[in-house]
Amino acid sequence: DVCSSDLLLLANFWKCPVFFPQTLPQTKAKKSVWFADKFFWSFLWKNWISLFIDEEHKKNGWRIILNYLGYVLTSYLKSNDKILDVGCGTGWLGQELNSYNFSNLYGADISKSSLEIAEKLNVYQSLDTVTLGSEIGIEDNSFDAWVSTGVFTRNQVPINAFEELIRILKIQGLLIVGLRAEDNDFYYKKIKEYYAQNTLEEVLKEKISPLRSCNHEIVIARKIK
Repeated sequence: DVCSSDLLLLANFWKCPVFFPQTLPQTKAKKSVWFADKFFWSFLWKNWISLFIDEEHKKNGWRIILNYLGYVLTSYLKSNDKILDVGCGTGWLGQELNSYNFSNLYGADISKSSLEIAEKLNVYQSLDTVTLGSEIGIEDNSFDAWVSTGVFTRNQVPINAFEELIRILKIQGLLIVGLRAEDNDFYYKKIKEYYAQNTLEEVLKEKISPLRSCNHEIVIARKIK
């Protein structure tokens, strides 16, 4: 279990240059520290930090976004379409999608402890541990859609993660992602590259602002080749 003193210690580490390598000069040493930082946060996320963030999301009104996204998707997807919840965490989005009668849901996340909680909701057909930015072990053209919220944010997912996620979409399948407006289009710029390559075409881009902390955009794109 995580206590307040643990979180305070963690916060102090995060402010320290050793765990915040963006403050260091561009050197080989920085690269080594960046790797340590990435490993450190990956370890924490896999074990318990995602559960703590659930509590923060509750206070921030996160379910409003998830519920609205489920509502929006009823205009684009059928209830039996095969949908992958990317970075599903403890299953909040899956619950909201299921409330709109989406029944063919699959989940993937880096955190095994989160997946154990999600499994108890009985809304997913299966749940798998994956690391975005690496091969995810799913066949080509497998899904009618994948959806992700609270994942492609703060540059925490490698930009090359889109390659694998587009690969597993069927032709005419949908990419649905929630992006933080405050991230200055970091991920959206990459999506636009796929537009230019005629790999994807944009279906929807909508700004929503229900949270106290930041603004979001819903982006929906269709795979065309």
